[in-house]
Amino acid sequence: MTEPTPESADYIDPADLPAARFAWFSPGCTHHSPANAKKLYQRGRQTSLFEEDFDEVAYANSERSRVTMSCVLRYVERNRPEILVVENVVEVTLWGPDRDGSTFAWWKRTLANMGYEIECLFLNSQFFPPCPQSRDRLYIVAWRAGNSRPNLDYRPLAYLWVPA
Repeated sequence: MTEPTPESADYIDPADLPAARFAWFSPGCTHHSPANAKKLYQRGRQTSLFEEDFDEVAYANSERSRVTMSCVLRYVERNRPEILVVENVVEVTLWGPDRDGSTFAWWKRTLANMGYEIECLFLNSQFFPPCPQSRDRLYIVAWRAGNSRPNLDYRPLAYLWVPA
């Protein structure tokens, strides 16, 4: 199954979604993850001596998946939620040519230029029940400049066992 494109009948522009005061986004993450896309990410569009080595469809799908982070910007630009959270893999911070993080830095600057303050939290999902997995995640929390900073101080419960 291919993802919808703007030309597809089932495509929905994120900017056209209803406005909300609080918005949660989970853009595509598999192609930011080194487990699934490191080879395509690092190789880019270059081909080898043998053209068939380059998979144009896989490359296009990989780019389309990564660019879903930009859907957040399209929504925020039109709807201006008071606060938003973007959840993704920690490797999204490496988004950019040669995994240098430059595109991720641009993404954050763009959000800041729209009038948002931003904090990045690196948390493991196992500390948020009922999640049954131990996976490191990035939670980008942004709130409109001038509003109070949300309380983002989270400390999971820890049990101290003292032998008798």
